[in-house]
Amino acid sequence: MKILAVSDVELGFIYSPQIARRFQDVDLIIGCGDLPYFYLEYMISMLDVPLYFVRGNHASQSEYGVGGERHFPWGAVDLHRRAVRDESGLLLAGIEGSNRYNFGEHQYTQVEMWAFAFSLAPALMVNKIRYGRYLDILITHAPPWKIHDMDDLPHHLIG
Repeated sequence: MKILAVSDVELGFIYSPQIARRFQDVDLIIGCGDLPYFYLEYMISMLDVPLYFVRGNHASQSEYGVGGERHFPWGAVDLHRRAVRDESGLLLAGIEGSNRYNFGEHQYTQVEMWAFAFSLAPALMVNKIRYGRYLDILITHAPPWKIHDMDDLPHHLIG
């Protein structure tokens, strides 16, 4: 399975007419936050593959476009505090945002982050019983504890 994972920065070689040729073998798109909805929707429409996402610490609650106000990219699946099984059998879950550092949207206390992680536990247990494994991919904006994290609050998730 080939996955296109995107986060934080809009790239010209993705947001271009050549996307279908460059990424023709991609099976799934993962959005890890802080990208505009139109950008994610463009990838979905051009590649015609599923897109699962979480919001980043710089994301707004809604965006406005031709179709009016939207709270998520059309055609995408928001994984914040959810675990899902996609059509290929892949098990995915997600946690949005980062640790709180300036009271912005999608910023949470350490207690809230732990609560999000623990809220996934029942679904992960069901996955283990039904499919023999808890999870294949955890999607977060901020890196999980001790995985590419840094010392500042926005760049580590739980720890």
